[in-house]
Amino acid sequence: SGTMGYGEGAATPIITGETLGSMVATIEYIKPYIIGLSIDEEFDIILNFIHKIILKNTTAKSSLEIALYDLKSKSKNMPLYKMLGGTKREFKTNY
Repeated sequence: SGTMGYGEGAATPIITGETLGSMVATIEYIKPYIIGLSIDEEFDIILNFIHKIILKNTTAKSSLEIALYDLKSKSKNMPLYKMLGGTKREFKTNY
């Protein structure tokens, strides 16, 4: 449909061993396995692919997972917080 989902993750080589380059390579490696699958009908299958197709690379995989959740909420035409069961749009913090 041309709809895009957005995800984010920080490359932290000292913690996860991932660099920006390795994160991009991981996502490029995963892409062929999930492109063309239906976000509405095969969401759980897509998430499974992401976590089983390549070991470690946790930041890259979590970034992709975040993007998929964003995409799924857009496909349902609802905010992500509502799709995940949240009820409040705003909340107070100490900051």
